[in-house]
Amino acid sequence: MENKASISSLLLLLLIISGGQSEVILNIENQCSYTVWLAASPSSGDFNSEHAPGTLEIFSMPEPWTGSIWARTKCSNNESFYFSCETGDCGTGQVDCQGPMPRYPVTLLNLSINNKSEVSYEVSLNHGFNVPIRIRPDGGTLVDRSGSSCPVVDCIADLSNVCAPELVATNKNGSYVACNSPCDALRDARFCCTENFSGQACQPNQYSKKFKQLCGLAHTYPADNDPPTYSCGGANRAHLATITFTNNCPNTIWPGALTADGGAQLSENGFELASKAKKTLDVPSPWKGRFWARTQCSRDSSGKFTCATADCGSGQVTCNGNGAAPPASLVEFTIAADKGQDFFDLSLVDGFNLPLSVAPQGGSGATCTTSSCKANVNAVCPSELAVKGSDGNVIACKSACVAFNEPQYCCTGAFNKPETCPPTKYSKIFKDQCPQAYSYAYDDRTSTFSCTGGPNYDITFCP
Repeated sequence: MENKASISSLLLLLLIISGGQSEVILNIENQCSYTVWLAASPSSGDFNSEHAPGTLEIFSMPEPWTGSIWARTKCSNNESFYFSCETGDCGTGQVDCQGPMPRYPVTLLNLSINNKSEVSYEVSLNHGFNVPIRIRPDGGTLVDRSGSSCPVVDCIADLSNVCAPELVATNKNGSYVACNSPCDALRDARFCCTENFSGQACQPNQYSKKFKQLCGLAHTYPADNDPPTYSCGGANRAHLATITFTNNCPNTIWPGALTADGGAQLSENGFELASKAKKTLDVPSPWKGRFWARTQCSRDSSGKFTCATADCGSGQVTCNGNGAAPPASLVEFTIAADKGQDFFDLSLVDGFNLPLSVAPQGGSGATCTTSSCKANVNAVCPSELAVKGSDGNVIACKSACVAFNEPQYCCTGAFNKPETCPPTKYSKIFKDQCPQAYSYAYDDRTSTFSCTGGPNYDITFCP
């Protein structure tokens, strides 16, 4: 698990900035009710562009770096697969947008990072508004301001309510999509702070004053320095667990991820993984959730994405907050904060679809060791638990709880305690094949593993 310096941002983009002795990372959470597509100029490295509502993206920033990050909205491909967005479009025709500046209006998150992991940051409406944004440093103090903590800056109001008709940006149907700045809309030196209106002659105007009333912590015209552009140093070092996924199966699989307890979903919560391929994913701490792999996936004529096993029902490759439909082999994690005690396990409580293993990389503890389920439970699955594919072969094996939904198998009702819910003939089949995996709800003694010290983890399908 890596130590990285941290900022957070919220669309009613939440950006968390963490900073410290190593590097700056951004935790970007999309709290909007709609999907957004991130973009940056200049390139800020490898991040996932598309963010569904409630998803979290974590990525490291290069040092030094000075530029802008923004969100594009209402994006789609046309019949020629040219990708464009109604707001924030960068004109490349592609989903990835790192380099070109956007077509205004757009809310800008401006950052300047030096070689000391010090971050200067602002929310700027100098080129208009399209989405609410908040920037929240994770700890730290202001550079050259003794002892002062690094403050939040944001614009989380809906400026459409105060957008003057002459500033309104519309789509091809004439509907409001964003609000221009007066400089970009009217091209007047008074609003652009050019010619005779530069320097001290640049003053708030009737438009910027309306913006300021709702977004007092954002910069609303070119000379706006209230609040100042803050520079933050010594922010808390974020602890990330890097999860490496390896597909040793002979066929392509589609791993899925689900954050538990209503937490923000990881931005990459579903992806394709070809045979023998690897992929890494950074997980924040603390974090609780699960991973699994879907099999035999395809799209129908309407483009709907479905899988024969462990489908998450989203109709897409990404699962977007949906869990796996059982039966599914699961890897479950509780990642602790501050390199505390992590817990992890393999679970067949919802049944089995693929062999898998999880191996800590680093860390310590009596049970900080690999947990593996290498056997193909499908080969010994009783007919009453079997799920068969279109060719008649067994492709997954239900647990008895999933198959029969009876208290003695689900450990519910009168069977809701370890003393009253012993192993059954069905759970013993799973346990005989995979002794380290959970075979039923109270199978804790040999199935829970833990590590301290902030390790990373390798998950292998078909180990």
